[in-house]
Amino acid sequence: MQRISLLLLTALLFSSIAYNQRLLQILADAPSSQPETVALNGNIIILEGDGLRTFDDETFVTRHYPSVAGVRLRGIYLGKTPIYRSEIFLTLTNGDIRYLYRFNGTAFRRITVPGTIVSSGIVFGDNLYVLSQVGAIIKLFRYNGSTVTEVPSFELPITDNYKMFEGNNYLYVYGQGFSGSEPNILIRFNGTTTITIPYTDLRGNFRGVLAIGETERVYFIIDSRIIYFNGTVVTEIHDHLGYFEQAIIWRNELHFISTTATGSKMYRATGAILTEIFPPSGTTFYRYCDLSVYRDRLIAQIDYGSGNTEIMQYDGVSFLTVLPLSEPVSQTRLFLRDDDLIIQPVFIGGRTAIEYNGSGFITILAPKDFILMHYLNVSDCNFLWSSYTDMGFEDPYHWMFLKEARDSCPPPPPPPPLTAVMVIPEHFIDYDRIDLKFDGNDRGWCWNEIIFDWGTPPICSLPPCPDPVYQVRFTNPGGKIAWQQNFTKAFSVSVPLKDDRPYIASLLSVSKDATQPLIVMDDNLVHKGISSIKLSMKPTSEYFNISASTDKNINIPLKVSLLNAKGKAIWEKEFIAPFYVDIADKVKEPGQTLYFTIPQTPKQGSESSVITTFNFYPNPTRGQLAVEIKTGDKIVNTELTIASMQGEILLKKVIQAPFMNSVTLPPRKPGLYIMKLKTGDEILTKLLWIE
Repeated sequence: MQRISLLLLTALLFSSIAYNQRLLQILADAPSSQPETVALNGNIIILEGDGLRTFDDETFVTRHYPSVAGVRLRGIYLGKTPIYRSEIFLTLTNGDIRYLYRFNGTAFRRITVPGTIVSSGIVFGDNLYVLSQVGAIIKLFRYNGSTVTEVPSFELPITDNYKMFEGNNYLYVYGQGFSGSEPNILIRFNGTTTITIPYTDLRGNFRGVLAIGETERVYFIIDSRIIYFNGTVVTEIHDHLGYFEQAIIWRNELHFISTTATGSKMYRATGAILTEIFPPSGTTFYRYCDLSVYRDRLIAQIDYGSGNTEIMQYDGVSFLTVLPLSEPVSQTRLFLRDDDLIIQPVFIGGRTAIEYNGSGFITILAPKDFILMHYLNVSDCNFLWSSYTDMGFEDPYHWMFLKEARDSCPPPPPPPPLTAVMVIPEHFIDYDRIDLKFDGNDRGWCWNEIIFDWGTPPICSLPPCPDPVYQVRFTNPGGKIAWQQNFTKAFSVSVPLKDDRPYIASLLSVSKDATQPLIVMDDNLVHKGISSIKLSMKPTSEYFNISASTDKNINIPLKVSLLNAKGKAIWEKEFIAPFYVDIADKVKEPGQTLYFTIPQTPKQGSESSVITTFNFYPNPTRGQLAVEIKTGDKIVNTELTIASMQGEILLKKVIQAPFMNSVTLPPRKPGLYIMKLKTGDEILTKLLWIE
């Protein structure tokens, strides 16, 4: 150890190597100890057990997405996350249900895949591919950025676990069974046809595929075994019961470290022929050696014994020292960032990593009292890399970052335009049919019957398939729930309420973690003369119809709004009931809630309106709201009410207008709220999003 420290000191004092120091900064606590990260469109995407986080490397703003479409994300499912057309594609799970979502850094969009997804997506050629169980077989589906299609004649038997790998213009599909009745599968797909790889001993963890250029030659890594396939014949070239760390392709040949009880050896594989590569005399390859290729040199860790190791480069003939390590290390991680090599020694109490640019070194330190635990190999031109740390192995993990300004960095590419989607709640996108009717015939205030029927959604879990849970809820003007009932099957239900007051009527999707309003009927529809509203949707055929009837066929205005996850109206249209209309409009982001209300009449500022101005800001708000109400030259008392979409009252107060002042909101759940201003018979309604 003394010899290594002296070498390092000599290198620092008597060479031209620059050895500067930079300090990591704490970004945030990290709930998960083993997250995945992706660099995307100027953001670092952090995939964790409680959802997804984004970190903007320009503004340092962190955003947390614990749910998608109102459903809480309990985890990121099924392996490595692919990037396709400047978006990441996530196979997500919430309980037993699996979904494929695309995410461009700010917005999610569900991609409907028939059956039950059983793999993460993978980019192959110009398409994204995913495996899904349809009935009693596994099928392959391709997504071209707008539509999902089934790959013809691609069928696999059901087994326990599936993985997909891409290499030398082929897609490799591996299926692993864990019981005698579950088959093991290894096939190759060229975009049109498949062949079965003639190798039967597929036991163990399939770790990857390493391809040799554009040739037919490929190596499969299964546990500690290496299998060579030349396009026709399979040869097992390495198998032992020791520790196998890493394999890498360098100069069109496979190189790997093999560790047993007697030591570690490096091998070069040329086809099926193995050749041992010997380290410098008196040394061995470190048993947990990482391998990397940097500037056409193979980088490895060499062990001198007694805890002394060096990072060395191999040019195909001999080894040369890159960096002596002055502390005993359990492992050293190597990875590339742009044109630099990151060297991260792992040892107890270690705070330091090294960045090497071919001629100079920069030390990168964790803050005082923090220990570097693991590096996440994710970067872009500006963002160096991120890591998490542990303080004393007991406190929470922390995200850390190091940002390096580079004037030559190009701006991140803009996210691709989102494909327009139907004007329906996103929850219904996967259903083949939705039929819903609110009936209020011969009523003065309240709907008297709700009829709801739906087809089987194409996305379903592996057996047993959970039934969807829907709730009908009626809330009175005081904000209390007057009646509610859950349903798991199609239903026709009579509303057991007296027809003596108005109610907000809602249809909600219910899960263990969240309740999402899908359809909301304002409390004045029946009273104003709307006798029924019927919705008919066939999402897979892009068909959507709305019809409304009125008492004695009188003309009544009706406004329909589609709200996004933050309560913003991304589509709205006014109709004159009675009407029967097909909706062919599209929106650029998925909506969550359809909201039905009577338009404000008379309009603000008209001669017959008491209220000439009704504004508030900011929207969204975090609890403090500036409210402005103007009444011309009149002084009137007006009632301000803020209620949830289900009618639960957050705030209700009588104020004297004109009014311009701040309003402090009481503790509340984030979500969409309705603001109503009532002056005599005049009611003005607006939507408020509370963060």
